[in-house]
Amino acid sequence: MAHHFDSGFFVRKPAWHQLGAVLPDWPGTFQEARRLAGLTWDVLQTPVYVASTDVDGEVDFNPTYEEVPGWQLLRRNDNNAILSIQKDSYAVIGNGEFGNIIDYVMNGHIQGTSNLKFETLLSLHGGKQIIATMYLDEPISLPGDPSETYPYMVFISRHDGLGGMKLGPTAVRVVCANTQAIAEKQMDSHGFAFTIRHTNNWADRIEQARIAVAANMGAFKNWEVTANDFASKYINDYAFESFLDKWLPYSTNMTERQHQNMTERRSQLRGIYEGPTCAGISGTKWGLLQAAYEMVDHYQPAHNIDTRIGRTLTRIDPNKSLALEIVAKL
Repeated sequence: MAHHFDSGFFVRKPAWHQLGAVLPDWPGTFQEARRLAGLTWDVLQTPVYVASTDVDGEVDFNPTYEEVPGWQLLRRNDNNAILSIQKDSYAVIGNGEFGNIIDYVMNGHIQGTSNLKFETLLSLHGGKQIIATMYLDEPISLPGDPSETYPYMVFISRHDGLGGMKLGPTAVRVVCANTQAIAEKQMDSHGFAFTIRHTNNWADRIEQARIAVAANMGAFKNWEVTANDFASKYINDYAFESFLDKWLPYSTNMTERQHQNMTERRSQLRGIYEGPTCAGISGTKWGLLQAAYEMVDHYQPAHNIDTRIGRTLTRIDPNKSLALEIVAKL
């Protein structure tokens, strides 16, 4: 599982690959975060040249060089490492501009000092991708649930030409190429991602990005209202059995083995619902929903790791959707 980590930092909790700096607290500004992450370099745009060949197509050992019109070479200005070759219509969003976008989207303005909490800031693939994970100090806290859910805001900037700058809310703390891919898929699958393309008018999209992010966070808050409602609604044994009959139903067409398997799955769900992971929320709609989600994520068989990751993080699983629908009607 390659991490493709180049440089960066992580606040308090190190990354699984044990690389990068681990900071005791959040840097408050992008300027400080950029320095600590080793991202003081920026993107240098230079012409593209092609070497001449002789008339037979062989290598010319005394070549001349001609500029290729319509193309540009993107390099790091610290070590001259090549990032990509792009058409001249490709507008670079530099690392400094990346910080201004984060500041504006998070605070509604661009300034040098702002109360931002950079949870992680890292460079991947030699600088071809720059990712910032912003800590949002607005946890969801539910009655009876001892745990809190902290959402993140992720900003992904690319210098490889394989996509625009992408941002949106996610539950994934990005520390490597793998978590970056999961966070991006999660944002896409839930419709939370907003992209600023590398065109000359990219700055005009910043205000739209801020509005889109605010709307998505509003959706997150709406979910918090629903979750609080579920956490305050108690259910009895009859309601629990009613859920089982709809979510894990028996069928007259089942073989004896299938009937036994279904009985085991129903008992498994009851064990999760009454177990330690649902402590404090068991006996509520929220506890039942979380038990069903836990069963799908951790106990339902998967053909491979990609299937399990997709079902858990990057797409909406139909069994989870059905569980939510049934619980809402209990």
